Amino acid sequence: MKRIYMISLLICIIIAMPAFVNCSDDDKTPEDPNTQTPLPPVEVDRSNLFGIHAVAEIGLGPGIGGGVHCDPLVTAEMCADLCNIMGIKTYRLGMHHHWVLEYDDNEGKLKFMEDRVNDYKNYIALLRANGIKKILCVSPTFMYPYGHERSIWYSIPDPKTEPELYWEFLENIEEIYKLLGETFPDIDYWEVGNELNASFLGKNIVKNGYLGSLSLEENAPYLFSTEEIGQVTADLCFYASKGLKAVGSKALIATPGAYDVPATWDETLKYYNSFYDYIKSGNAPTSGKKSDGSRTVAATTNPDDYIDYLCWHAYANGSRFDWLDHNEAIYRTAIDHDDMNRKALVSEFGYYDRHLKSYEEQIANSCVPDMMALADRIPALESLYIFRMFNFVTVPEPTSPEQSFGLFYSPNQSQGAGPKPVAISLFYHFNGVEANSDPLFKYAK
Repeated sequence: MKRIYMISLLICIIIAMPAFVNCSDDDKTPEDPNTQTPLPPVEVDRSNLFGIHAVAEIGLGPGIGGGVHCDPLVTAEMCADLCNIMGIKTYRLGMHHHWVLEYDDNEGKLKFMEDRVNDYKNYIALLRANGIKKILCVSPTFMYPYGHERSIWYSIPDPKTEPELYWEFLENIEEIYKLLGETFPDIDYWEVGNELNASFLGKNIVKNGYLGSLSLEENAPYLFSTEEIGQVTADLCFYASKGLKAVGSKALIATPGAYDVPATWDETLKYYNSFYDYIKSGNAPTSGKKSDGSRTVAATTNPDDYIDYLCWHAYANGSRFDWLDHNEAIYRTAIDHDDMNRKALVSEFGYYDRHLKSYEEQIANSCVPDMMALADRIPALESLYIFRMFNFVTVPEPTSPEQSFGLFYSPNQSQGAGPKPVAISLFYHFNGVEANSDPLFKYAK
C-alpha cells in the first residue's frame, strides 16, 4: 500500500509540477528568456536524450574498475537490466586506456589484454540487448610513452619543457585510438578525457613531476593553467580523431566533459574559449618536426578536424535561470568561434541528496524540469547522462557527495537497491504515467 501511495503521489507531482523548479532555486524574479537571441536550431536525435553514467565497470571483470567506483554488491548486469526497465537509451561507459591496453615488454608495442576486451565486448552486447541505442566511452586518463617513468599515474609530459616527449605522447594517442576504433566498433562516441580542467586541483591530468605526497602549493609548477589545458584538450581530440579516421571508424569524438561548479563557472568558460582560441590560432595541433623544421602534421583551424560534439558537465546549481544562462554560455563559445551547428552532449548531470528524505523529494520535483529546460535552451543538445545509477555508500571518503547521487539506493543499504523518488519521476516522464513501475523495485529488499 505504501508503494502504491508513493507512486500515485509522484504521478500527481509530475503532472502538476511548475515549469521551473530547482532544489536550490531562490525567490528572485526569473529573467526574461528572450533577452538573448535564441540559439540556432541543430538537427539532433532527441530520442537519445535520456542517458546514464552508471559507473558499473567494477562488475566487468578482474582488473577493470579498480574496485573503487561502486559498492561491492553492484553488478554490471543489474545496471543493464535497470536501463531497460527505466527506458534509458544511451550509456556512458568508463574505459581507462590501461584497463584494456598494455605494452609488450619485448618490443614496447601497444597490445590489448584480450580477457578484458572480451569483458567489455560482452557488456556492450548486454547493453544493446537491454535497449541501449548509443554508447559514449570515456577514457579519463592516458598511457605514458613506453620506456619513460612518470611521477603519478595521471600525469602527462609538459608540452613546454618536454616537447619531444609530449609529441611522442600524442603519437601514442593516435595509435591508441586506431586500436580502439578497430577493436570496439560498437562504441558510438569517444569522450577524450574527463574533467581535464580540474588540473588546478591536482586532479585528472597534471604535468610530469607532480607528486601526490606534496601540497597543491608545492606542486604548483606541475599544474596546467586553464589556457594550457585548453591546448592539450585540442591536441588530444585531434589525434584521437585522426586515429579513428585512419582505420575507417564511424565513431565520433566529444570533448572531455568539464569540471564545472558555480565557483569555477568563469574558469570553465575560459577553458572552452582557450580550446577554440588554440584551434583558431593556426598553430594547432601540436606537431612533430621534419629535419628542415617544418611540421609533420599540417595545421588546421577547422573544428571538424578535432571534434564532433561539444561536451560538458551540467550539475544543477544555484538559480535555474543562472544555471541555464551559464550552460548556454558554454555552448556559445562554439558559436563565438564560428563553429556553427556543433552538436552537444552533457556527459554528467545529477544531484546528491545527503541521504535526506526532504532532498530526495525536492530532487524528484526538479530533475525532469531541469533536464527539459536545458534541452529547450540548447537545441543542439542530443544526450544527457545522469550520474549515477546507484548510491555509493562504501566510498573511501565518508562525507563525500559521491555517496548519494544514485537514482537507486545501493544494494549495500538496508532497503536494497530500490528506486528513489527521482527514479520514479524519470520513469513516468519517459515511459508515460500509465506505465507499470513495479519492475523498478526488482532489486529492493
